[in-house]
Amino acid sequence: MMLLTDRTRTTLADRRGFVMPMVIFSLMIMSTMAVVAINVSVIQHRSSRAVRTSLEALLAGITGLNEIQADWNDTLAALPGQLDTLSSGGTIQISWTNLASGASYKGEVMRIDNGGQELFLVTVEGRDGSGLPSERAVTAIMTLGGELTLGGCCEAAAMVRGGVDVNSNTGVTGTDTDPPGWASSTCDSYEQNDQPGLVIDDDTGPGLLDISSSGFVRSGDSITNNENNWASPAIEEATLDDASFDIYGGQTLDEIKAQATTILGNGTTDNIRYFWGGDPVSDSDYNDPDIFGPRVHSVGDGHGHPGGDAILGTCDYGHAMNFGSPTGPCADHFPIVWINGQVELVTQEYYDCDNNDSCEDATTDEFYAQGLFVMDTLLNGFGSEFELESPGTFNAIVVGKGCIELQDGSQTYGAIYLDGAYFDEDLCDGALPLNIRRGGDNLHTDLFYSECVVQRVLAGTGLGELGGGDGGTTVQKLGTRWFAEVIR
Repeated sequence: MMLLTDRTRTTLADRRGFVMPMVIFSLMIMSTMAVVAINVSVIQHRSSRAVRTSLEALLAGITGLNEIQADWNDTLAALPGQLDTLSSGGTIQISWTNLASGASYKGEVMRIDNGGQELFLVTVEGRDGSGLPSERAVTAIMTLGGELTLGGCCEAAAMVRGGVDVNSNTGVTGTDTDPPGWASSTCDSYEQNDQPGLVIDDDTGPGLLDISSSGFVRSGDSITNNENNWASPAIEEATLDDASFDIYGGQTLDEIKAQATTILGNGTTDNIRYFWGGDPVSDSDYNDPDIFGPRVHSVGDGHGHPGGDAILGTCDYGHAMNFGSPTGPCADHFPIVWINGQVELVTQEYYDCDNNDSCEDATTDEFYAQGLFVMDTLLNGFGSEFELESPGTFNAIVVGKGCIELQDGSQTYGAIYLDGAYFDEDLCDGALPLNIRRGGDNLHTDLFYSECVVQRVLAGTGLGELGGGDGGTTVQKLGTRWFAEVIR
């Protein structure tokens, strides 16, 4: 039995109350850690929300910049008249405009030139749709002038180096024709600009120009309906060589291809079909890489944007297979598409009926596409093949090397600039570089020159260079640069 001495009693007494301070100290540490964790979580949440709202505000500003450019003569109808009298340093204010997503933007247009070519600094402030909105600004320099050009492109409905086959029940028209389906005021600002129907090699000769008896080439009152009656300006001859197809102004073909948002084909001679997905493309086909057509976000959609798209209105401009639409959210979307191989655009209904004479009855939803389509040589040194294989409307510029088939009731508005020197007989079914074929008994296939399409494609892609003209109200961003503030 241990006896408690005075020293032992003193030691035990000193230990009384030790556990309680340790418990309190531990609770203090845990409480501090909990508070820190909560604060970090709150900070991360606020930071994430700030990044999200800031991005939405920035992209709302980009939307506004694009809409101001696209609607320079339409929605902003009063703007050109005010610009006519605006002095250097003068400004025009564009009030807040709401987007479908709840985001909004406002803008300011300032004239910055001192005479001569008109230059305007366009500043657009975007705001997200939250209760405590973020705001970001983007800026671009825009210029007004005459028609846009792409090197030597678009001086005829079709300029072709090599042979042309205009089949029965088909036609090529150089008379300036506005495309159907676009809003009535879309083409009002473009003056009539008739062009030849065909410009061909001066050494092509009748053997490489085949116009069937019910086919024709027309420009104004001039019409040619067989190869023995070449009427000008329906058909004109020119010396066409490699230099003639340096059509890209200050940009090379590779530089334009690098800007393509879509690549069709696999770089070989394999025949690859792409099907029209409707307007707009359904949610079930939204991410299908074989379906082309406008991608439009809607509230509650099933493809990652349940609240609608706050980025660019309701049109998904960034989707690779979005080829625009005649009206609606994607009407101002003109993609650059690289045709890399053998490519067909077709509606599913028409393809399913095996392209027989009754196919026109089976086609209920004709295809639509718009933009700049670029063709280049493959690894074998020959060009690509591009085919429109069913009824539909194609509002585009097509440039490049290889062969093109317009057939089965397709209607093309714009211009074709084709170097058939890279024509591959095997790939192109032994036909000529440009073939226009009728299809079923009740179908008519046509190619129309359209100044409105040409100008809108060049402005929408940013590839056009300002050419001559009377200083009208065509507007384009200067070069391809614009600026956005990094923080606010």
